[in-house]
Amino acid sequence: MCPISWNADPDGSDDWKSMSIELMTGDNFNMVQLMTLGTTFDGSIDGQHSFTCPDVTLNSAIYFYQFTSLQTTDKAWTTRFTIAGPNGESTPPANAVQPISGEKIAWGVGGLEGSSQSVSPSGPASAGVPPSAESSATPDSQPPAPPAVATAFTTMTPSPTLATTRLAVVTSSTALSSTSAAPNNDTQTDGAVRTSTASVMIALIFPALLFVLF
Repeated sequence: MCPISWNADPDGSDDWKSMSIELMTGDNFNMVQLMTLGTTFDGSIDGQHSFTCPDVTLNSAIYFYQFTSLQTTDKAWTTRFTIAGPNGESTPPANAVQPISGEKIAWGVGGLEGSSQSVSPSGPASAGVPPSAESSATPDSQPPAPPAVATAFTTMTPSPTLATTRLAVVTSSTALSSTSAAPNNDTQTDGAVRTSTASVMIALIFPALLFVLF
């Protein structure tokens, strides 16, 4: 199963009370809709949905979800993620940079296995501030939303997998901070060694003084 969850519109707007979710593919300027997951999701409150993962023509990090509503022209997107094969197999996206902008955002055009349906591209991205969304699918290593919605995307909650990845990065940063703080630890260790050395020297000098005095 492919689960997806979203957070309520932070502005408390009813514009997203009847929200559609579509599975998409393609580049940032020529998005292709593959299937509609539903049209009556309530984006004004936190929610979640699960559906059977479709068989796709390309198992790669080239898929993403789109959120729309008839009550607003704003749109929202998740990060690109991989729909893997039956045995977990996947391949890198066919394209390393976006057309027009030349940004280094990998992409590709996938399809539904066995589907003869040809869906017209949904067109370039338009800016908007939608409900925050998260997907449990595995995200691409560089999976930003279309450039035109950079602001909208940054308001989104990352997918659990991405959050875990970022947490791992934060953990690594903490580890690095600890490593970078190692010189301080070395200094403390140095101090301990010097203290020990001083104690040894005092221990040696004191008997010598006693010997001289007596």
